[in-house]
Amino acid sequence: MKNLFGFILCFCLLLVLVGCGETNKTPTPVNPTEKTEPVVEPTVNPNPTPEPEPTPEPEPTPVPVDKELYICMPENKQLKVLQMADIHFGVEGKNWHNDKVERTKMYMDYLVETEKPDVIVCSGDNILQTGVKGITEFINLIEKYETPWIWVYGNHDSESDANGYRKEDLSNALVNANTKYLLYKHGYVEEGYEDRYGNFYIPIYNLSKDKLLGAFIIFDSGEFDYSNNYYQTITEGQIEWYKSEIDTLQETYAKQEGNLYDIIPTVVFSHIQIPEFITAFEKAKKNDGAEFIINQDVTVDDIEGGPTKNNGLFDAMVEKKSTKAYFVGHAHTLYFQVKMNDIVLGFGPQTGFSKLFANNDAPRKTHLYTFGEDLSFTTKQCNEIVKNKGLVFSATNGSGNASFNPETGNYTFTTQLGLWGRVTIDYYGDELTSEFTRITYNNTTITGEIRDQLGADWSTKLYTEDFDSGVFLCSHKTDNIYKFIYNPTDNTLVIEIVEQLQLEPGQVQALAVNKNSYLTVWKNPGFKIKNGDNWCSANAMLYIIVDSEGRIVYSVYYPQSGNGDPKSSLYYTHPFYEDDRDYQTNPAIVMKDDNYNLVVPEGGFAITVYGEQLLTIGRLIYSQTISSPNELMEINSRLAYDPNLRLSYNAETKVISTYYVE
Repeated sequence: MKNLFGFILCFCLLLVLVGCGETNKTPTPVNPTEKTEPVVEPTVNPNPTPEPEPTPEPEPTPVPVDKELYICMPENKQLKVLQMADIHFGVEGKNWHNDKVERTKMYMDYLVETEKPDVIVCSGDNILQTGVKGITEFINLIEKYETPWIWVYGNHDSESDANGYRKEDLSNALVNANTKYLLYKHGYVEEGYEDRYGNFYIPIYNLSKDKLLGAFIIFDSGEFDYSNNYYQTITEGQIEWYKSEIDTLQETYAKQEGNLYDIIPTVVFSHIQIPEFITAFEKAKKNDGAEFIINQDVTVDDIEGGPTKNNGLFDAMVEKKSTKAYFVGHAHTLYFQVKMNDIVLGFGPQTGFSKLFANNDAPRKTHLYTFGEDLSFTTKQCNEIVKNKGLVFSATNGSGNASFNPETGNYTFTTQLGLWGRVTIDYYGDELTSEFTRITYNNTTITGEIRDQLGADWSTKLYTEDFDSGVFLCSHKTDNIYKFIYNPTDNTLVIEIVEQLQLEPGQVQALAVNKNSYLTVWKNPGFKIKNGDNWCSANAMLYIIVDSEGRIVYSVYYPQSGNGDPKSSLYYTHPFYEDDRDYQTNPAIVMKDDNYNLVVPEGGFAITVYGEQLLTIGRLIYSQTISSPNELMEINSRLAYDPNLRLSYNAETKVISTYYVE
């Protein structure tokens, strides 16, 4: 029994010793898109010479490690690459879900769903200085497409330190992100240019990944140098890196059999153009040493925003005879391609609809490249189409998307407008103007310029304030509910009154017919109707101030002529305050250094009137009939108003009502 117990004890000790001989292993990273191969363990000496255990060191801070990147050519040997340039997602950390962002997302969804690309190249200005938050939002935006995508830096991604983040921080955010489809690495970072990350290449293999076909080369083209007032360009160090990587790729490529070229074909993606884009454009225009692949009716002056310094990248590409095309973004509206020295230089037009830039609503022409095994390519312009368009409205009482009726082709929305209410109509993909083919307002057809023809009911202008665009319509019929029906095919607009405010006898509505005729109510207590020599409405002819009890405590006509000074008799004050010669009790009058200011009393309001609206208010509250504004010149006496008259104002309906007290 003792022998059996001793045998078991020895066996257990042997198991413990064998377990202690195991070494801790870190799993080898595996590309999620690559099949894993069986792991073969190396031969280990069963009796290694024991070594002294090293002194344990503190755990180092994890450093992001560049993963292996590659692309496999599809089975049909047609690699579709969608270049999304200048998406401009987010506006300096704000407006993440405004109408322009929503339109951008809608257009991107349409492109991916329709074209089904194999790879998406986000070729710079993907975000707008929004730092790590912007990158996180952008990753969520792109990863949902379940399509490999390449991040390329543009000037706006990191310009002005991206809300306090360095380029290294942004690069770490990309590398550390929990992404499945991102193709990005820190890549080459030149000493002295630590603001340049994301210089790397992505090899392209056949479907079985046993033959190298070519590569995409990604450059960080820098940003705008505000201290020296110029755009940066590709550095000499980046050029030497490029030449070295071409040599490395060529070494592998040359060992293969059945290559289509002697030198490995490559395609470059960057953001900002190099100076040769202008050189090639000028030569192609003269048909002298360059030719257009895609022509565009622009001039050299339109090719702006690029660097003036030239460090020789194009010469290096010519020398290496590898690069077949160099694609950039940055210029927004440019889309031409020009071939010089067997290299195609091409612009990818803007995909996003940022409010910060021009070309806000022009139709987009995003480029889709289809590459063969030899990296020869064709270009398709993916235009924004009608079914992807929409009508956005923004009004005083809400904003939204207009509903679309495919049978009629009409966009329709309904909204309520308040005093000086406005509605901005923004039609996706086409620029609206104020010259509609036909306008029908309240069953009346109007032709010609809307500003002139709608007269007393509406005014309009091209609205470009606050980085918005479209047609701006200003309502002067307060609190009506309107339906707008727009047909883009024949460019007609129908405005219908759905519900109209009804006034009772003894009421008027605060409204503005146009700049030459208005009736305005001021409600903020303490607001200065007159401040020194300045009146709140410089051209108003009649001022009425009402206290909290509804009394007209002060009124004057045509103060610009000198009327209204309490030292004169050319103003009205209620008898309740008639003996107030020191202006201590009248809540509308505030004396200051022998001058006087007029203010809105607590709980009261003020009215300013001009033009034809003088007749409206005059007939309501004066004790005699007013047939013309000129008659008001004679009504600057204490007999103008009935002392028992009271006024009230409903801020919701904008209605002024009169009543009398005993």
